Amino acid sequence: MQRHSTAKQHKPNKNLTNMKNTLILSSLLISIIILSSCEKNSPPSCEITTPANNTVIIKGTSIDLSVNAKDIDDNLIKIEYYIDNVNIGTSTEPPFNYYWTANSIEDGNHILKAIAIDEKGKESEDYITVITTTGETVSDIDGNTYKALQIGDQTWMAENLRVTHYPNGNSVPLVTDNAEWGNLEDNNIDDAYSFYEDITSDEIETYGALYTWSAAMGDNPDSSEGIVQGVCPDGWHLPSDEEWKELEIELGMSQSHANYEGFRGTNEGSKLATNRTLWFSDDLIDDFEFGISGFAALPAGLRYSIGGECSQIGLNTFFWTSTEAYSDRALSRHVSFYHSSI
Repeated sequence: MQRHSTAKQHKPNKNLTNMKNTLILSSLLISIIILSSCEKNSPPSCEITTPANNTVIIKGTSIDLSVNAKDIDDNLIKIEYYIDNVNIGTSTEPPFNYYWTANSIEDGNHILKAIAIDEKGKESEDYITVITTTGETVSDIDGNTYKALQIGDQTWMAENLRVTHYPNGNSVPLVTDNAEWGNLEDNNIDDAYSFYEDITSDEIETYGALYTWSAAMGDNPDSSEGIVQGVCPDGWHLPSDEEWKELEIELGMSQSHANYEGFRGTNEGSKLATNRTLWFSDDLIDDFEFGISGFAALPAGLRYSIGGECSQIGLNTFFWTSTEAYSDRALSRHVSFYHSSI
C-alpha cells in the first residue's frame, strides 16, 4: 500500500497536467485582455456651450465660442471650430475657447461645428445652428458707429453708446472726479457723463460711457411728452419702460411678469447678454440660451451718485428708460451676473 501510494504520488496525471496548462493559458489570456483594456483609447466628449442654438449674430461682431469637452484618458489636445464645414479656428489650450469675428459670411442660417480631438486621433463633434444678419449701422454726432438689429418689431442698438455731444452739437459735461460726481445735485437734473475709471480706449469702445439720467434725456426732462431722443443719434430715442416690456415679452416673458418690479421673468437677462468671458461666473452665463438674442448686453458697471466711485464692472449693467417712476427716480433695467432674469 505504501509503495502504491508512493508510485501514485509520482506518476503524472494527464488530466491534472492538462488542467494546469489550461489554467496557465487562461491566466495568460486574462492578462492579455486586461492589458488590452488598459491600452484602449476612448474618444473625448464634446458639447458646444456658447453660443446657444439659433443665436443671432450681427456680422462684424465677435463672439466667444466655447465647449464642454472631456476626455477620460486625459489626452485632449485641441478643439477645431467650423462654419458650414469651413475651419474658422483651432484652440489648443484649456478651456479651448475661441473668439470668432463673423466677417465674410452671408446672412442666414449656418452650421457651427466643434470637433474635440485627442492625441491618438480619436474625435467627437457637436453641431448647432447660428443665424447671421447684416443688421444696421448707426452713427452718432461724434462719428462713432454702432451695430443694430431687429428683435421682433423693434430695432435696438447692439452696442453701448459712447457719444460725448448731444445731437445739436452741445457737449455733454464730462465729470471725472469722484467728489465732483458725488456732488451732482441729482442724476435727474444734472447732465454728466464719464467713462469707467482706468479703462483703455478699446474698453471704452466695448463698454461705452456712463450717463446720468438727465444727460441721457438731454433737452427732454419731461418724459410725458412721448418719444425722447435725448443723447441718442438722429432717428433714435431713449426707450420707454413700455418699449422695454415689449422686448422682454418678445424674448419670452409673460405680461404679468413684465408688469412686476425687481427681477422678473425666467432667462430674459441671459438672452440679452453676450461675451461670457467678460461676466463673472454665475446663473447669467450658465443659462443654455445665454446670448441668443444678439442684443449684446455687457457688464459695464455703474457710477454711484453718492461718493462718485465706479463699481461693478464685470458684474452688472444698467440701462436707463425715459420713464420716470417718482419725481426723483427713473425706471431702468438691470442685467446681473447673479440672475438669468432681468
